[in-house]
Amino acid sequence: RYDVDVANLRQVLSSCLASGDAETGLRICAAVRPSWIVRGSFSEGESWFARFLGLGHPEVPAEVLGTALIGRAQLALPNDPARAQEWARAGLERCQAAGLLIWAATALNVLAETAVQTGQLADAAQWAAQAVATAREAGNAWNEGYALGTQATLAAAEGRLRQAQQLGEAALQVMRGIDQRWGVARTLLGLGALARLRRDPAGAID
Repeated sequence: RYDVDVANLRQVLSSCLASGDAETGLRICAAVRPSWIVRGSFSEGESWFARFLGLGHPEVPAEVLGTALIGRAQLALPNDPARAQEWARAGLERCQAAGLLIWAATALNVLAETAVQTGQLADAAQWAAQAVATAREAGNAWNEGYALGTQATLAAAEGRLRQAQQLGEAALQVMRGIDQRWGVARTLLGLGALARLRRDPAGAID
C-alpha cells in the first residue's frame, strides 16, 4: 500500500508544508512512520518531521507534538542516538501528560535503546523495565515484545546468558502472537547472536 501511494504521500506532505499546516503534516508523518522504519528510509522520514517541526507549532496540540517528537526520535536513532534521546524525552513528557500510553511505551523503548548504544546499561535497564510495564498497562504487545528484546540484550551484555535466552524467547512469543514479522525477525537475529555467545553455532544458524 505504501509503495503504491508514496507519490501521493509526498505530494500531500509538500502541500501541507507549503500551506504551513504543521499539525496535519505531523499527524501524517506519525502515521506513515512504521513504513519508513521497516524500509530503512530513516533519512527521508526524519527530514519530513524536521521540516514540519521547523514551521513552529504554537497551535499544534501537545499530544500531536509529543507523538511527532517520538516518531522523529525513532527515525534518528540509527544515526544520531544523542538527538534521538533528546526528542524521545520531550515527547515522553507530553504523551504521559496526555495519557497516550502506547506512545509513552514507544518513547521508553527509544530511550532504552539509545542508552544501550551509548553504553549506559543501568539507565537502559530502567527505561526497558518502564517500557514493559507501560506497554502491558496499555495492552500493547508490540512495545512489550520490543522491550523484552532489549532486556535480553542487556542480560547478555552482563553475562546472564540463561536469563537472556528466556527473555529473548518471551519476546519472540509476544511478537509471534501478534504476527509482527519484522519484530519476529529482529528478535530471531538477537537469539542468533546469543547462541553464538553460548558457543552454539548450530543454534545460531537456525
